[in-house]
Amino acid sequence: MEGRVAMMGAAFVAYLAVMTVFDLAANSVASPPQKGEEEELAMKAKSSVFTAPTVKVLYCISWYKNTFQSVKQNLQARHPGLSIEGDNYPATPLKQFVAKLLFYIRMGVLLMMLTGTKLFDVFGVPVPEWYHGLQENKMMAMVGIFFMGNMVESSLLSSGAFEVSVNGEMVWSKMDTGYLPSLEHLISTIDDKLGAGAQPFTPDFESLGGDL
Repeated sequence: MEGRVAMMGAAFVAYLAVMTVFDLAANSVASPPQKGEEEELAMKAKSSVFTAPTVKVLYCISWYKNTFQSVKQNLQARHPGLSIEGDNYPATPLKQFVAKLLFYIRMGVLLMMLTGTKLFDVFGVPVPEWYHGLQENKMMAMVGIFFMGNMVESSLLSSGAFEVSVNGEMVWSKMDTGYLPSLEHLISTIDDKLGAGAQPFTPDFESLGGDL
């Protein structure tokens, strides 16, 4: 009996290991740029010397998407022609790995619940009492596992960052300061770095969405 339980546990661990390896392999393989992409990158590199200053914002997309849009709209109104780039600030590799591992565990548990007792029968292992309880309330248990797992994974993948740089020089980092300033203060800080030529400050609060 103990041997069968160990075999079942080893099979589940092997499933997690295989899925994790596949995920890491998929993320590590990058497709080479196509000819059109290479030409576009070359054009960007040649024209970068003649372009306007660039404001780049790396932010937690699940928390500060509306904030970034508000900052972008206000800066574009104040600095016509200003290049403003935004991208997601990813969580740490460890948190990404844990979130992915929890995802596979959650999918494995849900698959096990969908198959009923068949998986236990295959390995000749008696069905534990707690599993009978889950099967009696299968739908509620599956919904709870799905949403609770999704909340935990989303929390792990949220960096909470809002990093603003002008021409590659950091002007504000929420990761370092621990907080995000008001819209007016953030715009003024960027203005100081960009220099003169800005239009009067007229904040666009409609797109703010309550993030600040």
